[in-house]
This record gives sequence, C-alpha cells and structure tokens, in this order.
Amino acid sequence: MTMNTDRPPDGLWSVVRVVSLCLGFMVICQWAAAQVSPTDSLYRQEIDFGQYLLNSQQYDDAALVFAKLDTATVGQLDKSQADSLHFLNGWAYYNLKQLLPSSEQFLQVSGNSTKYHASRFFAAYQLTYKEYYPQAAGVLNDLYLGEDSLLAELRSLQLSGNVLLHRNYKEFEKHANGFTYSYYQLQKEEENLQKAYHQLMKVKRRSPFVAGLLSAVVPGLGKVYAGKPKQGIASFFPIALLGAQAFENIHKRGIKNGFSIFYTGLFSVFYIGNIWGSALSVQIKQQERYHEIDHHILFDLHIPLRNVFGN
Repeated sequence: MTMNTDRPPDGLWSVVRVVSLCLGFMVICQWAAAQVSPTDSLYRQEIDFGQYLLNSQQYDDAALVFAKLDTATVGQLDKSQADSLHFLNGWAYYNLKQLLPSSEQFLQVSGNSTKYHASRFFAAYQLTYKEYYPQAAGVLNDLYLGEDSLLAELRSLQLSGNVLLHRNYKEFEKHANGFTYSYYQLQKEEENLQKAYHQLMKVKRRSPFVAGLLSAVVPGLGKVYAGKPKQGIASFFPIALLGAQAFENIHKRGIKNGFSIFYTGLFSVFYIGNIWGSALSVQIKQQERYHEIDHHILFDLHIPLRNVFGN
C-alpha cells in the first residue's frame, strides 16, 4: 500500500477547515459591520432608548434624547428614520403638554409615513387648543385622505369643533353636515358637539349698561340680573347700612360733620363700585359659561383622536 504524502493528516486537515471557517466568519462580520454607518448605529441606539423612556413615562428625558439625536444626525437620516424621530419627539412633547413644540414636530412627518395622518390630526388639535384656529383649519384642509370615510368624518368633526371655539356658527352647520353618526369612534362626540352648539346659541347676552343701571336704582340688583343672585344680596346689605348711617349722621349732625363726611364718602365708594361691579359681572358670567362649554368641546375633539389612532 502506498501513502499519499501530499495530503495533510486527517487531524491537521480538520484544524485547517475550522480555522478557514472562523476566518470566513470574521470577514463576513466585518463586512456586515461596515454596512452599518456610525449614524445608523447611533440612531438605532438612541431611538430604542428614547422609546424605552416614553414607555416608562419619562417624557422629559425622552424629549432630551430625541432632541440630541436630531441635532447629532441633522441631514444624515433617511426619510423613514427622520419621520420616526419627529413623531416620537412630538409625542414626548405632547405628553409634557408643550403643545406648540409638539405640533412643530408632528408637522415635519412626511406624507409617506404610516404616522402621517395621526401626526397631522394631533398637530391640528394642539393648534386649536392654543387658539390658532386658522392654522389648525389649514392643516386639516390640506390633508389628503383618499377614500377613507372614517378619517373624512373625523376631519369634519375636528373642523366643526374648531369653528365652534371660534364662534363661527354658520361654518359649524356646514361641517356638521358631514356627521353620519355611524362610526362608534366618533358618534358620541358628534352628538356632544351638536349639544354644545345649541348651548352656545342659548348663552344669554345680557347688557352691562342695564346691569349698572339696575344697581344704581337698587344696589345689588344688577348682579342678580347678571346671574349672580348671592353676590347681589351680599352687595345690598352693606351698601344699605352705609347709606342709612350717612343719612342719620347728616340728619342729626349736619352735612359738614366729620362723621357725616366719612359715612357719605364710604357709601359713595361702595355705591359706585357696586354699579361698576354689576356691569363687569355680566361679562364675567358670560365668559364663565363660554369657558365651561369650550372645555367640553376640546375634550370631545381629543377623545376621537385617541379612539382612531390609539396612544
């Protein structure tokens, strides 16, 4: 039997094969690592950390992480990465109730993103909340919704709430025509907005002049007219008492007496102040009622966004 002296021994051959495989694996790993740029690595690391902070409700820290990442990678991210960063940063600001910075981040999400519609609707809501009514309406009107009837009705609801807060009742009637009450995510809030519309129409617009005139005739009566009967009664008694004191001192001691002058002056201050306060009470009472209704409108605009988009 002859032996092939050109072939290595079987043990050595196994070692050679193992070493070759290890070297090949190292080469593949180095190649794969080379495909991930430092920017991609930083992005993935910081995005994952920021999402962890969001999930842990550490919104301040999450916003800080996203802001630093945005600065460090400016102009280096692809569209998808940039969209995710802006959306998550907007969500962090939203939970911090920093509504304008949040809306700015949401509005930077591109139309190619799966979060595009959610970003635009939340941005518009926040602008409405901050009383930027025309800007919010512009965001909503510029939305491309395709044939999505749910989002189309959601837009009608948001626009109707916007114009109600802006006291544009004719526009409300126009947008409310888009209510079908067929989507469970929107039905209750559509009904509530209709109720708010009728409540706003019934807010009594009392006259400050009439309130002042009534209080000039009978102290406190103007506040009763303004819808604050307890304040009216509370105003009447001290003014009536001071008036009686002033009259008694003038009758007994004369108008030039020190006590007469003191009580007459004090009565005059309270009497004139009551007239002014009654006129002011009309405006305050009306604003209180508007504020109460507006609070419910904003609530009814917010809930459907949660129902449709979650989060």
